[in-house]
Amino acid sequence: MQSILFVPADREKLFAKAAAGAASVVCLDLEDGVAASAKDLARAQFAEGVATLKAAGKKIALRLNADLDQISFDLAVFTADVDYVVVPKAGSYQILSDISNALFNKTGKVIEIIALIENATGLHDLEMAGRLPASVKALAIGTEDFAADLGVNPASPVIAEAFNRMAMLAARCGVALLGYPGSIAEIKDIDAFAETARRGKTVGAIGGFAIHPAQVDVLNDIFSLSPEEVAAATRIVDAFEAALENGQGAISLDGRMIDMPVYLAAKKKLSLRG
Repeated sequence: MQSILFVPADREKLFAKAAAGAASVVCLDLEDGVAASAKDLARAQFAEGVATLKAAGKKIALRLNADLDQISFDLAVFTADVDYVVVPKAGSYQILSDISNALFNKTGKVIEIIALIENATGLHDLEMAGRLPASVKALAIGTEDFAADLGVNPASPVIAEAFNRMAMLAARCGVALLGYPGSIAEIKDIDAFAETARRGKTVGAIGGFAIHPAQVDVLNDIFSLSPEEVAAATRIVDAFEAALENGQGAISLDGRMIDMPVYLAAKKKLSLRG
């Protein structure tokens, strides 16, 4: 889930391009990327988009509309071939749970949810809840909307602080973190976008959203583990598990002390690949 590319579902000509691209996940968008007048067209073309992406072996997501009166229409076109649902303006445990239940009732299986937090109220309310439905796989920040909510630039330190709080919430709830403390709209200055993505990684993000193929390449490069990183983490996991079998709680490996926290970090890193 290093890169999630938004593709407006009313833009049929983009389906094949996204299918041939390098994004880890292609998110067919029914929300902000689609004008109100084109919502019905987007829903009508959704199945075609899913079929095109599935034929190419792509992981597929759907971004619902935030308006509750629109969600039922979005769910009506949902199919079990979709891997993830992105819930925008997330902030209510109950709404996340209701959407999860609706997806299960429609498909007969648990569909993983990415909760997109896009305002201060949503972050505060989820922090107060202190828990998430079991179907929620990741928390993500919607920096453009969050910045608009606060009346600041997406690169503001206030957005970075909100993202830090989101990282703590994700860790507390045992889910992944997606995104970066900066603008997704930066499609010309790719170096600036890359720096923003790197800041996200330092906070614990495992990937992020993109609106342009050039951003996809950057995200894949930054959030993918190098062969050296995989080898190092695997070595730690193997050595420590062997030590545990021998009754040891800490070992020295390559001049470094390896104990349970280091082992768990390496194991988590390996589990988040792909």
